[in-house]
Amino acid sequence: MDDQGEIEFSDEDMRLYRRLDVACGDLCDAMSFGGFILKKGWKAKPWSRGSTYLQQSAFVTSMIVSYGRAFSKSYGWGFLPENMRVSFDPEEVILHQRLMDERNQLYAHSDLIHYPLTVSASNYHSDVITFPMRDVPPADILRLQDMCRKVIAACRDEQARINAKYLPPLSSTS
Repeated sequence: MDDQGEIEFSDEDMRLYRRLDVACGDLCDAMSFGGFILKKGWKAKPWSRGSTYLQQSAFVTSMIVSYGRAFSKSYGWGFLPENMRVSFDPEEVILHQRLMDERNQLYAHSDLIHYPLTVSASNYHSDVITFPMRDVPPADILRLQDMCRKVIAACRDEQARINAKYLPPLSSTS
């Protein structure tokens, strides 16, 4: 007969356990948004006809913000531990940093670096603003999905480690 019941973690372990759980949800969302972009085959540009670019932009933004949320500081439970990314290869490390920079400077905030402006005098217009493209190449989306899977596995391993601290040892019966 299995004994089941609530496990009482220390405050620190509970905070980390919950943070890991929320990060997994965010990473699953990022994978789903990326999968939808790939399924649709979107390669639209801002000047494309119709609403495809608008939809693509929404999914790209959601994918990058969800991914970045897993690694950003959260009030009440801090950062996801860096060791969650230990299995990233060099290309994944570069992609992770690029996505985090874009998340922080373009998708979650509007930093000036991504919005160059040329002011010119003309009878027809006064300003030329260059808006950033909101797209991610399919190869990068596939790589991001692999990175998410690695981090989710590391999170689940860490949750199992926390659980093991509080569970009684299994008794062997001969």
